[in-house]
Amino acid sequence: MKRISIGLSLLVVCLVTSVQAQAPAPQPDPEFKKLQVLVGHWTYDGEYKAGPWGPATKIKGEWAYQFILNGFVLQGHCTEKSAEGETHYLEIDEFESVTKKIVDSVATDLFCPCNWPFLLASRYIYS
Repeated sequence: MKRISIGLSLLVVCLVTSVQAQAPAPQPDPEFKKLQVLVGHWTYDGEYKAGPWGPATKIKGEWAYQFILNGFVLQGHCTEKSAEGETHYLEIDEFESVTKKIVDSVATDLFCPCNWPFLLASRYIYS
């Protein structure tokens, strides 16, 4: 009886493992793959106009984007330099399968002298 129980248990484990191995890996939504055009290294320069956040200043920056987590998340890193100093940004874009929208979240050290990240914005960028 003990041998039959062990044999049946092994058979069940083998069948479950076999079924799991045949399941296709999940793929990112095709709508999210449209962000592929952002992947790479980008540079820019420009000028911020004077306003409530400070005086006018020239800026220069670099963005680098890559897909992470098997293509389910787009990650961007930015370093921006101006007369005021250097600012860093981290952008995370992901697709919400329920709402069918891409969510864009950006964190920066811009407003925090303690060098802790600060969540600047989180929004839907398009549906």
